[in-house]
Amino acid sequence: MRAAIVGQDNIVINTAAVPNMQWVPPQAGAVLVEIASGQQCEPGWRYDANAGTFSPDASELSPAELDAYKDARCDAINARSDALIEEGFVLNGIRFALDQKATNRLLGLMILGTSAPFPIPWGNIDDSEFVTLSNAADVQAMFAAASHAEAVAGLSGQALKQAVRAATTRAQVDAVQDNR
Repeated sequence: MRAAIVGQDNIVINTAAVPNMQWVPPQAGAVLVEIASGQQCEPGWRYDANAGTFSPDASELSPAELDAYKDARCDAINARSDALIEEGFVLNGIRFALDQKATNRLLGLMILGTSAPFPIPWGNIDDSEFVTLSNAADVQAMFAAASHAEAVAGLSGQALKQAVRAATTRAQVDAVQDNR
């Protein structure tokens, strides 16, 4: 007897020859579904429990499923963008914080410009090393590096999310890779 091992998402994990339908699949949450004589079924296909049929196009999701899938992918992209910002930025070989506090301090110094109280000690991301901002040009260089790092993380994430939202199939969503 031939059976399909079907996961919780109704996607066929594998097919197997089984002695009877009492066999328990090793995958958590998976169920065993008998493949009728003459019926086609391959790993990766979708199982329709209501119709008792297998479809080779498991990549197609219902509109609601596709929207939920896109939302989950966008959430993952947002999390990666946040992680990149959390990693900070590098200037002259030193990694600095890019959190809200550091960004606000830099913005304040940019506003003050040449009237800032120079020299200003500035700690790296974990305050284990300090540099001295001697003048407005030092502040501008740091602000430019921080702004660039934040823009790269944010804009690249936005572009990825736009590609995900524009996708009309699961395969198109899966083709959007976040390699940042």
